[in-house]
Amino acid sequence: DVILSKGTAEVYAPKTVMASQGAVFELRIEASKKNPIDDIMQLKRDGYFLLGTDLKSSLPLKKLSCPKRFALILGNEGQGVEPEILALCDQKVRIEMSGIDSLNVGVAGGILLYELASSRHDS
Repeated sequence: DVILSKGTAEVYAPKTVMASQGAVFELRIEASKKNPIDDIMQLKRDGYFLLGTDLKSSLPLKKLSCPKRFALILGNEGQGVEPEILALCDQKVRIEMSGIDSLNVGVAGGILLYELASSRHDS
């Protein structure tokens, strides 16, 4: 499932649909009208493990072990996840790279989800 925060790109805009190669039609997507913190607090109340992306004070992706029911919180490429939101996360994670400190959010999300799905099949 995907929850889009208020102010994100329109999920069914022609460019978005084309870039996803139609994958947006295979997902349950909710475009939230609420404050992102309200959405995150609801996920926490629903028992999700909150995993936020951060370059500082975070665990390398390869060392991460998270429960089956998790919510991955991605920030924008410029500022990342807001500090108030990171404070609500159960764990922070980073993709280890040398010489690069930022990725496009779609690329970062793809890498993280691939690794998290792969680690579930390995165990």
